[in-house]
Amino acid sequence: MIGSLTTRIFAIFWLTLALVLMLVLMVPKLDSRQMTSLLESEQRQGIMIEQHVEAELSQDPPNDLMWWRRLFRAVEKWAPPGQRLLLVTSEGRVI
Repeated sequence: MIGSLTTRIFAIFWLTLALVLMLVLMVPKLDSRQMTSLLESEQRQGIMIEQHVEAELSQDPPNDLMWWRRLFRAVEKWAPPGQRLLLVTSEGRVI
């Protein structure tokens, strides 16, 4: 086996360094927040929700100062059960 203390320390150092390097390289792949492409069914569902929310908002007066409350209520009404919908810009920023 490994006889010298210096050799043991050297081996432990490089094994630890290799382990840390592997972890650093794997962490981005384990992030569940990465954006993925939508399935066609999910895209259709999003378009349907968009149409429902738009129809709901078109019934209210346009000069209402509480537009954000109406928008929140309409989005909440048409969201699938158990899910929260987030409004984002075309650049992907959450509103």
